[in-house]
Amino acid sequence: MQTPPGGGPTAVRWRIVALLAALSLVSYALRTNISIAAALMRTDLHLTDIQLGQVFTAFMIGYAIFQVPAGALGDRFGPRRVLTFSAAIWGLATLMTGALPGLIGGAAATLTVLFVVRFLLGVGEAATYPVAAAAVGVWMPPSERAFANALVIAGMALGSAFIPPLMSRVMVAGGWRLSFYVTSILGFVVAALWWWYARDDPSRHPAINEQELRAISSGRDPAAARRLGARRATLRQIVDSPLLRSRNMLLISASYFLDT
Repeated sequence: MQTPPGGGPTAVRWRIVALLAALSLVSYALRTNISIAAALMRTDLHLTDIQLGQVFTAFMIGYAIFQVPAGALGDRFGPRRVLTFSAAIWGLATLMTGALPGLIGGAAATLTVLFVVRFLLGVGEAATYPVAAAAVGVWMPPSERAFANALVIAGMALGSAFIPPLMSRVMVAGGWRLSFYVTSILGFVVAALWWWYARDDPSRHPAINEQELRAISSGRDPAAARRLGARRATLRQIVDSPLLRSRNMLLISASYFLDT
């Protein structure tokens, strides 16, 4: 463990949050880049608007189906492994979006390839926010979690706002395929950075000190933590949970449904 100059607490938890925000930013950059490239792809690959709509839908199908399983995987294997694997999938799926269409078979094969790789991207990105929330819960004290989660979500907005104009310039300079190659690198980079720096247990991080560990644990209920860690809930217990039937949860779910 390290002690920063002046003997105060380290700031490892905020670097973890910064990396989570970077993951959020990149995930949104990779999911939205196809909407920027769509016009050029339509002409180059001879796709109709209906076919492009099917490709866009493929992402949402993978995203919707795998969000709950991805959250369960995050609980089982930890945010470090799951988010690293997920970000690597983003990079691979984005790379294949640029490389494969038009190289295998005719128009039908091109549409199938695009559908599969965008579905794969949705599967990978399904883990982003459930598992990031789990990481925030581990790394932040209750008094700082709302702000930390806000920073992670802000990454989403930044990715949507700043990446499109940059990718437009890339496409003008080198074509639509180049934009996918460039953004795929971002996925691999954040995967490597997260694996290198993140830990599932704050006490195991080599750069953290005792003062920060005490700050992270402040405000927590140790007895409740022991009860939560004692056993995993079964699928039936989750389905029967009063939380899923609560009015607040239903209203929040409805708001997300309408927002999409």
